[in-house]
Amino acid sequence: ILSMVGNQIPENTHINTHATDNYKMIVKCLNEAVYENISSEEMARRCGISLSSLKKIFKKYSGISVKKYYNNLRFLKAIELMNEGKSMAEISDILNFSPVFISSVSI
Repeated sequence: ILSMVGNQIPENTHINTHATDNYKMIVKCLNEAVYENISSEEMARRCGISLSSLKKIFKKYSGISVKKYYNNLRFLKAIELMNEGKSMAEISDILNFSPVFISSVSI
């Protein structure tokens, strides 16, 4: 999972400076939104690009979808909070997880 949430651009990827700048901006926005539960549409709006560009650029440079990256990032943050002794209810509140998500991962 950790390799999925890195912001490194894979080797052997054709470099387009504008696209790589957008990719870095997307990763930064996703990391800043870890405590929220935002849609891909909202992320595209925050980044100032279209939804199709967001998905295309992110997939090209990361190899995974924006949604998968964002969910993995939030999951890792939840693990970090669990390791700090937070309860699932606290984590749900902090990360704005839906009740369905929490019930599916309750330990």
